[in-house]
Amino acid sequence: MVYSKKVRAGEGKSAYSFSIFSYQISLPSAFQKKEPYISYTESRQLAIAKDYYIPVIIEKTTFYPCEYQEVTLTKSQAKEKADSDVAQFLKKLEEKGVQITDKNVMIDFKDRKCRVHAKISAVERIGRYQPAEVKHISTDERLTEDESD
Repeated sequence: MVYSKKVRAGEGKSAYSFSIFSYQISLPSAFQKKEPYISYTESRQLAIAKDYYIPVIIEKTTFYPCEYQEVTLTKSQAKEKADSDVAQFLKKLEEKGVQITDKNVMIDFKDRKCRVHAKISAVERIGRYQPAEVKHISTDERLTEDESD
């Protein structure tokens, strides 16, 4: 129920890069990445006309120094966060094609900790499709000699 949260602390510094086809050109930045930071990236693809895009992308990445703050959650906040984390985990599984057939989630609190116990039954494809190889067997190969007489 107590965790460290990253919080922006101070002004951000930006770095720019250009992508042309598969080549990327990055301009130098004044930001030193030695300290903890949070980054946000904005991308825009250039267009000649309203709907005619060219393969040139401009990216602006802004780096903000950050610090860690200790946050204490109440039981209801911890329960909401746990529910949200479980829902996000299940959503990622479903995006990967896993079919969830049953779930049993229990949340309990002990020693200022929120614990999530989950039992999930799922169906997932583990095989893969592979084309079969067609072999042509001549009539001579089909006939086998039986020398047991």
